[in-house]
Amino acid sequence: MNQLRSYPSLYRNGSLTPEITLSMLSRVSAAGSTSVASLLVRIKEANDYQLSLTYLDAGGADERINTVVHASMSVGSKITDTFSYSGTAGAYVLQSTARAIGVYP
Repeated sequence: MNQLRSYPSLYRNGSLTPEITLSMLSRVSAAGSTSVASLLVRIKEANDYQLSLTYLDAGGADERINTVVHASMSVGSKITDTFSYSGTAGAYVLQSTARAIGVYP
Protein backbone atom coordinates (compact mmCIF):
# COMPACT_ATOMS: atom_id res chain seq x y z
CA MET A 1 0.00 0.00 0.00
CA ASN A 2 1.26 3.48 -0.87
CA GLN A 3 1.43 6.14 1.78
CA LEU A 4 2.31 9.84 1.60
CA ARG A 5 5.32 10.95 3.64
CA SER A 6 7.19 14.22 3.90
CA TYR A 7 10.86 13.16 3.68
CA PRO A 8 12.59 10.67 1.39
CA SER A 9 14.27 7.41 2.31
CA LEU A 10 14.64 4.60 -0.21
CA TYR A 11 15.17 2.01 2.51
CA ARG A 12 14.71 2.17 6.25
CA ASN A 13 16.73 -1.00 6.83
CA GLY A 14 20.00 0.84 6.25
CA SER A 15 20.69 -0.38 2.71
CA LEU A 16 20.96 3.20 1.49
CA THR A 17 21.95 6.23 3.51
CA PRO A 18 19.94 9.47 3.34
CA GLU A 19 22.89 11.10 1.51
CA ILE A 20 22.75 8.48 -1.25
CA THR A 21 18.97 8.82 -1.41
CA LEU A 22 19.12 12.59 -1.84
CA SER A 23 21.90 12.25 -4.40
CA MET A 24 19.82 9.76 -6.42
CA LEU A 25 16.76 12.00 -6.29
CA SER A 26 18.82 14.98 -7.43
CA ARG A 27 20.17 13.06 -10.41
CA VAL A 28 16.69 11.90 -11.39
CA SER A 29 15.28 15.39 -10.93
CA ALA A 30 18.03 16.95 -13.06
CA ALA A 31 17.77 14.39 -15.85
CA GLY A 32 15.95 15.01 -19.11
CA SER A 33 15.92 17.63 -21.78
CA THR A 34 16.71 21.28 -21.22
CA SER A 35 13.03 22.21 -21.40
CA VAL A 36 12.11 19.63 -18.74
CA ALA A 37 14.99 20.74 -16.52
CA SER A 38 13.89 24.36 -17.02
CA LEU A 39 10.30 23.46 -16.11
CA LEU A 40 11.49 21.64 -12.99
CA VAL A 41 13.47 24.71 -11.91
CA ARG A 42 10.41 26.94 -12.44
CA ILE A 43 8.25 24.55 -10.39
CA LYS A 44 10.80 24.34 -7.55
CA GLU A 45 11.25 28.12 -7.43
CA ALA A 46 7.50 28.82 -7.35
CA ASN A 47 6.12 30.16 -4.08
CA ASP A 48 3.52 27.37 -4.04
CA TYR A 49 5.94 24.48 -4.72
CA GLN A 50 4.67 21.14 -3.43
CA LEU A 51 6.76 17.99 -3.03
CA SER A 52 4.88 14.72 -2.54
CA LEU A 53 6.44 11.32 -1.97
CA THR A 54 4.71 7.95 -1.97
CA TYR A 55 6.26 4.80 -0.56
CA LEU A 56 5.93 1.08 -1.17
CA ASP A 57 5.77 -1.10 1.95
CA ALA A 58 5.44 2.06 4.05
CA GLY A 59 6.58 1.62 7.63
CA GLY A 60 8.18 -1.75 6.97
CA ALA A 61 11.77 -2.88 6.67
CA ASP A 62 11.49 -2.73 2.86
CA GLU A 63 10.08 0.80 2.67
CA ARG A 64 11.17 2.47 -0.57
CA ILE A 65 10.12 5.44 -2.67
CA ASN A 66 7.53 4.76 -5.35
CA THR A 67 6.92 8.27 -6.73
CA VAL A 68 8.23 11.80 -6.29
CA VAL A 69 5.90 14.56 -7.51
CA HIS A 70 7.05 18.17 -7.95
CA ALA A 71 4.04 20.46 -8.47
CA SER A 72 3.10 24.12 -8.63
CA MET A 73 -0.36 25.48 -9.25
CA SER A 74 1.01 28.89 -10.30
CA VAL A 75 3.21 27.22 -12.95
CA GLY A 76 0.32 24.90 -13.84
CA SER A 77 2.50 21.82 -14.12
CA LYS A 78 3.69 18.78 -12.24
CA ILE A 79 6.59 16.42 -12.84
CA THR A 80 6.33 12.87 -11.53
CA ASP A 81 9.33 10.56 -11.14
CA THR A 82 8.38 6.89 -10.72
CA PHE A 83 10.88 4.34 -9.40
CA SER A 84 10.77 0.64 -10.36
CA TYR A 85 12.41 -2.12 -8.35
CA SER A 86 13.25 -5.77 -8.79
CA GLY A 87 14.11 -8.38 -6.20
CA THR A 88 12.41 -9.82 -3.18
CA ALA A 89 11.76 -8.70 0.37
CA GLY A 90 14.96 -7.48 1.97
CA ALA A 91 16.83 -7.32 -1.34
CA TYR A 92 15.07 -4.81 -3.60
CA VAL A 93 17.22 -3.12 -6.25
CA LEU A 94 16.35 0.07 -8.10
CA GLN A 95 15.97 -0.89 -11.77
CA SER A 96 14.68 2.20 -13.52
CA THR A 97 13.05 5.58 -13.23
CA ALA A 98 10.42 7.17 -15.44
CA ARG A 99 9.44 10.82 -15.69
CA ALA A 100 6.02 12.15 -16.63
CA ILE A 101 4.99 15.77 -17.12
CA GLY A 102 1.41 16.79 -16.49
CA VAL A 103 -0.93 19.69 -15.99
CA TYR A 104 -1.54 20.68 -12.37
CA PRO A 105 -4.02 20.50 -10.77
